[in-house]
Amino acid sequence: MSKAALGSSSKEFLGHLHAFRAIAILYIVAGHALDAFSWDSAPLLGKTIRVFCGNGSSLFVFIAGYLFQHLSRRFNVAEYYRSKLRNVIVPYLIVSVPALVAVASGLLVRWDVPPELTTWPVWERVLWLLGTGRHLSPLWFIPMISIFYLAAPLLVAMDRRPRWYVVWPLLMAVTMVVGRGFAPQSFVHFLSFYVAGMFFSHYRAVLDPWLKKPVLWLPLLLLAVVLGVLQIAGHAFGLPLFALNAWQKLFVCLALLGVLPACTRLIASPKVSELADLSFGLFFIHSYFITGAKLGYSRLVGAAPTGNLFYWLLFTAAVVLLCCAVLRAVKYFAGSRSRWLVGLSTVAGHTA
Repeated sequence: MSKAALGSSSKEFLGHLHAFRAIAILYIVAGHALDAFSWDSAPLLGKTIRVFCGNGSSLFVFIAGYLFQHLSRRFNVAEYYRSKLRNVIVPYLIVSVPALVAVASGLLVRWDVPPELTTWPVWERVLWLLGTGRHLSPLWFIPMISIFYLAAPLLVAMDRRPRWYVVWPLLMAVTMVVGRGFAPQSFVHFLSFYVAGMFFSHYRAVLDPWLKKPVLWLPLLLLAVVLGVLQIAGHAFGLPLFALNAWQKLFVCLALLGVLPACTRLIASPKVSELADLSFGLFFIHSYFITGAKLGYSRLVGAAPTGNLFYWLLFTAAVVLLCCAVLRAVKYFAGSRSRWLVGLSTVAGHTA
């Protein structure tokens, strides 16, 4: 999917959605980098970072819904599924191989994988891991987003009968009640974000002029901060306010839709553009670096590194830079075949 296809209606649309993708992948990497550290000596800091930087998948799903609706006018079922097979499923299978071998053989033990997995027949282990994505932290996303692909014809039909968008507030309520889990449960949890992205794309001619006004996007950003503070306070007092995170991330998405078109230098930055171009590949491989660094440090020292703000930021930046270097090399040597290997030729927000 080319940049021109993404932003055929206007250069501004392409620019701010491209920057949105770059921000979304930074959210995801930063949230996963958090787990490489022990926060026992600074629990409040750890919780604060997790509240504000965790759950970056919500941003990815919102962008996916937005771009799905934008491109749905030329929706062709056969071509759609061919592109998903080429740009998502095949890279998922290829990238999964090292983690599948490590987890299925018992070399790597993950907390969310049944201990008895290694006693199952090999084909059952592999199918279970691929179906759940639990062989590597971020890969749970692919089985879940695959359900959105299967539902694509229904979602297109809904978009062509826009009165059905009235269900979106109900879906947000469902998101607050139903947490993440196996792929079908995660699909239910994130459906509200996908439909929200579709809604704000469908009505962008009406909504964008409002979202671009500071009088709207600034309060949305402040609301996101307030909801984050409430979650942190709720944790301190033992109150289960984690459900507010969905609204917090939604307000972040809407604030970004409003403020990014005005960030012309950010949009024009070659580094931001490259990060957005590499975002889906970065999504696929970043956990290998995080897991490898965590395991290596723990085996050398005997414990996870103590977390602080500086180390977390430094580690996040290092993971992003290393991943980008690897992806550039893959793109250089594999060329157009890099889309089959790590999804580099895809538009992250659309294919994800």
